[in-house]
Amino acid sequence: LLDHGFDGIDLRIDNHSTWLIDSQEYGFNEPVVAAYKERYGIDILNEEFDLAHWRAIQGDSYTQFVKEARELTRRNKRPLHIHVNGVWANATPGFDLNNLPKNFEWQWKRWIANDLCDGIHLKLLPWPWGGYRGRGQDFAVNAIELAHRYGKSVSADARIQMDKLVTTEKGAVELTADDVNQVIDSLSWAWRSKAI
Repeated sequence: LLDHGFDGIDLRIDNHSTWLIDSQEYGFNEPVVAAYKERYGIDILNEEFDLAHWRAIQGDSYTQFVKEARELTRRNKRPLHIHVNGVWANATPGFDLNNLPKNFEWQWKRWIANDLCDGIHLKLLPWPWGGYRGRGQDFAVNAIELAHRYGKSVSADARIQMDKLVTTEKGAVELTADDVNQVIDSLSWAWRSKAI
């Protein structure tokens, strides 16, 4: 990405590729098994083990990846941003599957505090409408406050949901006046936000 001239990089793992109901079945590859054995003296392939410790080892590995990405982007004078707020959604019925894999610890506060990013990106904000209405408010406020405390920028998706679009035979999309007003309201709400 850097070699192709991109202005910056955004790391996002909280996306649809993590729609798994069995993510706890992943993370038993050789480096994880070896790290757990070295740290706790237990063979996770053949013995009972602590899930929190197992998740932390994998979280540490992902944090190491973030650290190396940060060193690379800094060396190339490019900003590195990280999506952070899939965490709150894990406590929300129905959002469980499409945000974070459950097999590693999500160490986003560490990335901010240890200067492993230039800014954070909020995937979901507590929109004032629809199924997201008010959800994630506390997380968003805390994430923004932490980022600003460490001098990190905060950006967010202005997620516009168009439920009633009409596709013509040519494949073009026709927007009604109501659709256009919804887009304007969505963008205006995001624009007026004082925190992002």
